[in-house]
Amino acid sequence: MENQINLPESLVSFDKHATIVGITGSGKTYFAGWFVRNKSKLNINSLYITAKSETAEFVENFNFATDDLWEAIEFIVKENGSVYLELDYMAQEDLYKTLSLIEAYSDELIEDEIFKPITVIVDEISLMVKHKLENSPSTQILGKAASTWRSKNIQLIAMSQRTSHIPATVVTQAEFHIIFNFNNAENNYLTKLYGKDNFNKIKSGVKNQYEFVEIQGNEVIQFSKVI
Repeated sequence: MENQINLPESLVSFDKHATIVGITGSGKTYFAGWFVRNKSKLNINSLYITAKSETAEFVENFNFATDDLWEAIEFIVKENGSVYLELDYMAQEDLYKTLSLIEAYSDELIEDEIFKPITVIVDEISLMVKHKLENSPSTQILGKAASTWRSKNIQLIAMSQRTSHIPATVVTQAEFHIIFNFNNAENNYLTKLYGKDNFNKIKSGVKNQYEFVEIQGNEVIQFSKVI
């Protein structure tokens, strides 16, 4: 079934990092399915990494589904399409391995002068990343990814129920913030993270390196597009 959320097409075609935030039932995961389907239409490979089981209907959005990180990487390397990878949230080293392998693969493509962009979506990131432990391998690789992956043709999407559950480096390196049912807790955290004046500018589309989307129900009620 096609997603009925009235979303700007630029949300699919952009190659910037993003955060997607929303509580259970807000539409966050449904949006992710729409996002992956439309990435496939643009011939952009997607790797969706999660630590929780999704419905069969959601998994149908993907060309290939597995719980084996090596199978997932092999598909990304050899095929075109989207991959659903379900990791054990207790095995945080698997997230580190997966992101490291994606980066190494992209480096090989660049060396061979092959342009093959990849979108990596990490769902419920707090289940797999102890972001309070700044020296943990998973936190470090995510920070590196947020800072360097643009030059490697890899887009990083971090999903969580709250922005505060996403490592701060990933949040501040994201140019796109997609928030379902924006509330005081989100406003307060982002205001603290960016500073009041800066975050107000982000929301109003004044600060030219950021875009801000607020979704409620099936409607985009705020979309600050910066040209």
